[in-house]
Amino acid sequence: EPLFRSDDDCSCNSYDKTSNLEIEKAFQGSKSKFILEIESSKYEIDFSSSMQTSLSNRKQRPIIREDVETAGAAVEFPSTWTSDTDKGEITVVSLQSSSKEYQDIVKNFKSTLLGKS
Repeated sequence: EPLFRSDDDCSCNSYDKTSNLEIEKAFQGSKSKFILEIESSKYEIDFSSSMQTSLSNRKQRPIIREDVETAGAAVEFPSTWTSDTDKGEITVVSLQSSSKEYQDIVKNFKSTLLGKS
């Protein structure tokens, strides 16, 4: 799982989870630049130069993309999944947005990723 950080005078600051996901999506989409909005501030992320530029004051900082190691981490699949979890194979299925399982997933997603419940 990749992690982006900004580096400002030897202090490395991680972006929040939501910003990291947005930056990674733009990076994986082969965009050369991406506009990131954090609260009321906007920044241009330039992947080719690995720089973050504030659009208000033009201050620049280097950014770093690190791969966070997850190898060897135990992954527990929900007991309700019916795939071959011993081999790590998962089958993607569609859920109705009105189903309890879908609603539980949305609730967990919001509480863990977005910090909301």
